[in-house]
Amino acid sequence: MNTVDTTLDSLRQQVESLERKVESLSKQLTDTQMNTWETRIEQLQLEVALGRMEMRDELAPRMERLRAALESARKELSPVPGMVRDAFADKLVDLSPVFRQVEKAYTEAREAMT
Repeated sequence: MNTVDTTLDSLRQQVESLERKVESLSKQLTDTQMNTWETRIEQLQLEVALGRMEMRDELAPRMERLRAALESARKELSPVPGMVRDAFADKLVDLSPVFRQVEKAYTEAREAMT
């Protein structure tokens, strides 16, 4: 083997070594990018879970007020079997703001979950 052949072999080996290093670095970069995206996705999942918990906490008192209002209306209406339709309608009108609040909270919660 002459000097030129030896030099060419040495250069080929260096090129092959550099190609392996580039491939290794490329894989490491890809792994790092994948890990970064995985972390971002996990953070988003956590935020969604916390948001759902917050919505439940916010919705619970409204639902409780609705249940209390319905129970109160039930107690007021139950002992009076002969009550006329207008009086019953008046009670429903009294409850309509509560129903609107619950409907709004429910709609906001559904929209936030999607």
